[in-house]
Amino acid sequence: MKKITSSAILALVLVTTSTEATSWYVGVEQSLSYKVKNTAEVGSYSKSNSESPTITSIKVGAITGGDKKAGNRYEFLYNFGDKSANPVGGLQGEDVMSLNFNYHFTLPMISPKEEILPYLRLGGSYIMSSDKYRDISTGEKANYSAVGALVGVGTYYKVTDNINVSAGFDYGYRLWEDLTYYNYYRGSQTIESEDKFSKLYIGVDYLF
Repeated sequence: MKKITSSAILALVLVTTSTEATSWYVGVEQSLSYKVKNTAEVGSYSKSNSESPTITSIKVGAITGGDKKAGNRYEFLYNFGDKSANPVGGLQGEDVMSLNFNYHFTLPMISPKEEILPYLRLGGSYIMSSDKYRDISTGEKANYSAVGALVGVGTYYKVTDNINVSAGFDYGYRLWEDLTYYNYYRGSQTIESEDKFSKLYIGVDYLF
């Protein structure tokens, strides 16, 4: 987990350094509504499950291509409280490590007021189980993980030169890695699993 988190932060540093970041910020994001629907398939059989956890995210980011008022933003989020809806290996309802890496394309040209800054959010998501599972196709035990992408819309509101509040909505998709197991009656079977998720959130950032 430490390696993944460190790699994500390093990627943020490299991206923002290459684009001449003008300033950094830290923040907190709180879900108002977060829904995850998982569909797992084995051959012709499929099963869907849902979870609606409440997640709190801490984030670090950088503003690029402008000043604090209108620059685009890159940010890394670590999400607390995320739970899996995936039933594979008894994972439904279990806590997972949950990360996001987002890019906010700001839209000052459509803002009705200087204090308001709309944005489009494009991002990647990653989750990983805390337990290890044995895949009989490799004979090895590993954490079960999923990667995906998200799109969203939102807006910032400048409270002061250093404090922004935000609100937005995300929609995304995650694809779990295939997991192969042995069924006594049917032999080896591969489970394919995917998530669809939506998130309504509010947040606050402190700009340095």
